[in-house]
Amino acid sequence: MTSPRLLDVYAAAAYLSVSVPSVRGYVTNGDLIPVRVPSTRRIGELSRRLLFAREDLDALIDRWKAASTAEPNRQLSRAALKGWNQSPLRIRKGKGYAA
Repeated sequence: MTSPRLLDVYAAAAYLSVSVPSVRGYVTNGDLIPVRVPSTRRIGELSRRLLFAREDLDALIDRWKAASTAEPNRQLSRAALKGWNQSPLRIRKGKGYAA
């Protein structure tokens, strides 16, 4: 069985591992262009339904990947950066053992 070429907003959100409002935000910002199919109810008009081509979703992921680094975000606080730099092994306060 072949996978569909066009995904609705919920499937696109799952495909990108983000929320539905995030997908709608990408459309608003112009980062993602929806495919508008002709309306079946109003001849000559486009459907209001948001559909996304897998190729466009893959291109968005590729743009994200190109902009990504292994470094933490610059907006992180000092406490968050401290946690980022620490090893995953945590010591509980007042206890002499690893959690």
